[in-house]
Amino acid sequence: MKLSLLFAAISVGALAVNNASPIRAYAYADSGVPNFAYVAFGDSLTTGSSIATCIEDRNVSPWGCKEVPTAAIPYPERLAVDLGLTYSNNPNDYRKQALANQPPRAYRAGIWGYALKEAVQAHQNGKNSNGDWLPQIDAISHATELVTGSLGINDLQFSNVQKWAKLYLSKDDKITPEARRIIKDRSADFDLLFSSLKDAKSRGANVVVTLYYNPYDTDDTFCQDLKVIGNRLVNTLDAELKRRSERANLNTADFRKMFRGHGSGSEDPYVFGKECRLSSAVVAWLPKWLGGGGGVKALAQDFDPHPNDAGTFVMNRVIKEHLNVSAD
Repeated sequence: MKLSLLFAAISVGALAVNNASPIRAYAYADSGVPNFAYVAFGDSLTTGSSIATCIEDRNVSPWGCKEVPTAAIPYPERLAVDLGLTYSNNPNDYRKQALANQPPRAYRAGIWGYALKEAVQAHQNGKNSNGDWLPQIDAISHATELVTGSLGINDLQFSNVQKWAKLYLSKDDKITPEARRIIKDRSADFDLLFSSLKDAKSRGANVVVTLYYNPYDTDDTFCQDLKVIGNRLVNTLDAELKRRSERANLNTADFRKMFRGHGSGSEDPYVFGKECRLSSAVVAWLPKWLGGGGGVKALAQDFDPHPNDAGTFVMNRVIKEHLNVSAD
């Protein structure tokens, strides 16, 4: 079973951070890192990959999957095209030396299976744990017009199917309190992320934080259990993202309405998955809902929560509603 809900778009433009910010300030002349018109950061939802097609290798690919072309067109690529920005899907163009020579105007930094905790650690260490890639929070500091993306869904331990199923079968709702506890434990990491976004906003950047959708939102009566689990987890995280966004005066783009009824197992899915029964998920015992790390890949594909082409098209459309771009 898989519950990788993903994505939140955060339009943000940025260059350097003021001295009061916990984010390291950068200047092109000092760091050797160029500026980008658009930075898309985040997790699997930005990659266009699927469980079936992703061959994980963070050393070879800045997006975590050795996959070109991707199973679906990543929504950041769709947005870059609509904005008329140069874009590359060649991993070698994202290595530090290549960036210094000829940087793309649109920079996609999201990594398959990535967690907010990892992004913060990479920023603090000044490098990713794998590969010669620019850390995501550092990339945000070099965005000049727009940043989209979000992190946090993988920090909720969605891969622990046994845990969430057990809590769901309890008499009362124990999923929401547990999700809130995890989010509270990651509070300092969220502080750092939103500090970078707020700094970008203060420099005049358009910031749009997109909220996660439930990939198991379907009207099938046999799928209501997994739908409820997904809603409790996603809604809890989205409430935190929205609260922080409002406090920082950032816009939010909500994917949930557009994905409603189009989850895994529906007649017209916006995700790659085709199964949504909790019983099947528990029996399959897939330890990684977002792809990667154990489980039987053939079974995991049935619950794949990542957006297909229809999904990334809708995501791009929702984001463009917050920009001065026609929403096709």
